[in-house]
Amino acid sequence: MQRWQQRIVAAGSILMLAGLSGCGAPRGVAKPTPTGGGRLTEAVGFWAKGAHAGLAPASKYPHSITVFSPLWYTLNPTGSLGSHVDAAAARSAAALHWQTVPIVNLAGGPTFLASVTGRLAVAKTLSALVRSHHYAGINLDFEPAAVAYKTDLASFVTDVHDWLPPGGKGLYLDLVPASGGAYDYKAMTPNLTAYILMSYDQHDAGSAAGPVAATSWVTARLARILSVAPASKVDLGLAFYGYRWVAGSTKATTLPLNAIPSAVSAHATYNAVDQEMTGTYTGSSGTRYVFWYESPQGLAAKIKLAQSKHLRGVGIWRLGYQTGPALALVQQALGSAPSKGPATPGTNKSTATKPSPSSTTKKSAPATHS
Repeated sequence: MQRWQQRIVAAGSILMLAGLSGCGAPRGVAKPTPTGGGRLTEAVGFWAKGAHAGLAPASKYPHSITVFSPLWYTLNPTGSLGSHVDAAAARSAAALHWQTVPIVNLAGGPTFLASVTGRLAVAKTLSALVRSHHYAGINLDFEPAAVAYKTDLASFVTDVHDWLPPGGKGLYLDLVPASGGAYDYKAMTPNLTAYILMSYDQHDAGSAAGPVAATSWVTARLARILSVAPASKVDLGLAFYGYRWVAGSTKATTLPLNAIPSAVSAHATYNAVDQEMTGTYTGSSGTRYVFWYESPQGLAAKIKLAQSKHLRGVGIWRLGYQTGPALALVQQALGSAPSKGPATPGTNKSTATKPSPSSTTKKSAPATHS
């Protein structure tokens, strides 16, 4: 999906744990109703280096996130691993007692998947990475989904699962809603901790203006995945952002929830059908704009949906866009004592029955996501 394909931002930003202001309260926003229902067991917070990378006010809601999933590693087509770890982000996550499960994404077609030896080599590399950095697991973000690699991807998930250190190491797969049959759920599900359903970008930069994640659209996407995977292994994606389009075009810019311009919030009203904020206005230059962005009510509705379907949890795109009210909703859903990290998917093979990964696959951490 376009949002995930363009998420590596060149401009760096040091994480700050103090002082990001929330977005102004637009007219038409009512106080969100309590989510109710059963507790969720985890909230995965994606993170990417860039202009919006700060974690404030997360320090006030430390239990709103259980898994910190930063975009730190990239696999090239042949399987070599590129690293862009951010040391400041790592320190901030550690201070908040979040378990780190870094994202590994792709730079080009994953030709290494077509080779048994290629898959195994990458699985060993990722295992060594988890061991050397004491990560809580790995998040595989292989997009866009490729039907040609359906069987190979399932085999790769098995390999990574079998090589991860035993004892609470999680394995996640970011799931493209419109996959075209690219996933072998029956083969992958036993080896995964959870699928993270990227239930956002219904409309985005490159499409006509419209809701980012209308509740009805999210509900339909969720129903599809629940027909092939157990609810206990599904995290529902939440959008902490929106878009502003030039009217009549597909040109759009991202609107982080904590940085909604006053010109936008002043013209925003709540769409009760799609459960998002929307509106139009004319800028000082005479340009007409259309915008949609997530609302507290919309987030509450999606969290309630996750609870009613007894899902494992939620996945947030992304940390750096958050506001206090948004984090408060997630923390409320998790309860006062959320899970501290991912559960082990299935049963890892004993280290006594398989060779240790080669030390040559270990990666050093540079000083330095979605």
